[in-house]
Amino acid sequence: MTADPICFVTKCKSETLSLTPTSVKGLKCLGQCKGEQKCASQCFNKYTSPELESWLNCALERESCLPLPPSATSSSIVTSPLPPPEQNLDLNKLSGKWYKVFGKSPIYDLFPCQTNTFTPTSSTTLLADIFLRINSDESGYYESRLTEDLKLDSEGFLNVVGKMYGLTFNEKWSVRVVGEAVLVDYVGETMQGEYRGGFVYKREKEVDKSFTDSISKYVDLSSYSKIDNSCPATVNGRGSIVREKGEVNGGEWKDLIFGEGGIGDWVNPGWRGEYDQK
Repeated sequence: MTADPICFVTKCKSETLSLTPTSVKGLKCLGQCKGEQKCASQCFNKYTSPELESWLNCALERESCLPLPPSATSSSIVTSPLPPPEQNLDLNKLSGKWYKVFGKSPIYDLFPCQTNTFTPTSSTTLLADIFLRINSDESGYYESRLTEDLKLDSEGFLNVVGKMYGLTFNEKWSVRVVGEAVLVDYVGETMQGEYRGGFVYKREKEVDKSFTDSISKYVDLSSYSKIDNSCPATVNGRGSIVREKGEVNGGEWKDLIFGEGGIGDWVNPGWRGEYDQK
């Protein structure tokens, strides 16, 4: 499959015309990442907006204006082993609100103020309502909500489907219920490839020594970081941030097409010759 640049103004016309100056910066930022996960995550955290997410969903997922790498379209998720999950897991044990209190992946697990609320929809399925904050580089924070569908498979793993930043992700979770805690190890795939992580759920956000001692028998906490669930009203003097609207001007459109990280780089990476041998 080859890139179809005309698709942006035909099949994704409304999404393209709805772009704002902030979402244009986000696209150019992503275009410079060349698929690297940490870089892409930083761009999303800095520039994500409904307009950017709608454009990405249309151009990359719904209409396939750009070809995706094999990992992004593969259904054979989880080639790397996970710890054995708890067998005969009763999903009712997960029902209700949980705080993520420890996480492994600095890219995916350590957002502050994370709550997950699970609602069983059958004996083998759950709906998860996710809330988290994304701290701004300088001050303030953005609030984000998303939903996930979870289904228990025959091996005891939870298969998870969700959407973040406008794009669908798939994960497989190994879940163990240990006393007051729920321990999760997972592997997943995005357009940037496979990723791994893990986290610890607790009913309350406070963590004391007795809790950490109890879960240290089952996980190596030296590979985890504590999640900040203090949720202050302001961060460096600024509270919740609302993305600025506004129309993209002629210079910004030109830069989006031809500038570094612009559509030209998305469609034909290296078209300026930057990868040519010197």
